Amino acid sequence: MIICLVLRRGIERTLTPIEVEHLLEVAQESYYYPIIYFAVSTGLRPAEILGLRWRDIDLDMLSISVSQALYKHRGVCQFKEPKTSQSRRRVAMTPELAAFLREYKGTREVFYLELGKILSLDDLVFTNITGESLNPSVVTHNFHKLAVSAVLSGVRFHDLRHTFASLMLLRGAKP
Repeated sequence: MIICLVLRRGIERTLTPIEVEHLLEVAQESYYYPIIYFAVSTGLRPAEILGLRWRDIDLDMLSISVSQALYKHRGVCQFKEPKTSQSRRRVAMTPELAAFLREYKGTREVFYLELGKILSLDDLVFTNITGESLNPSVVTHNFHKLAVSAVLSGVRFHDLRHTFASLMLLRGAKP
């Protein structure tokens, strides 16, 4: 079952559970796998994901605090308040996502040590290979390449937000 949402920009494509599994399988070895897995597991906006710091992730309470977002405007990336006042929120996470993030954080700690740094709570969860903020356009471009490799046409990174909502509805969650 595919659910499409009609928004101002046109038709939003959502993935079926089988397509999600296939996408994650294709992306498994990609640097962007953690971002894709996180996006399809939380339904956060791309800008919110790229703005997350480790202090926003509570692995014991299974929650994520959305307090900033990374936007790109006229070629410049900036951290700003989330899109709306309601966007500043706490989001629950599954135990599976928490386990994934614990492992991911461990690999990031090793990565930071290799850069001669110590991972702090103020560091971004998802960064480029130098530990700096990711350019949203680069994430979008690389996601598109992975979607093409997975033979999934018309899927954008933002569509993972809608995919999450559709998957939750299929599992019986209330809108």
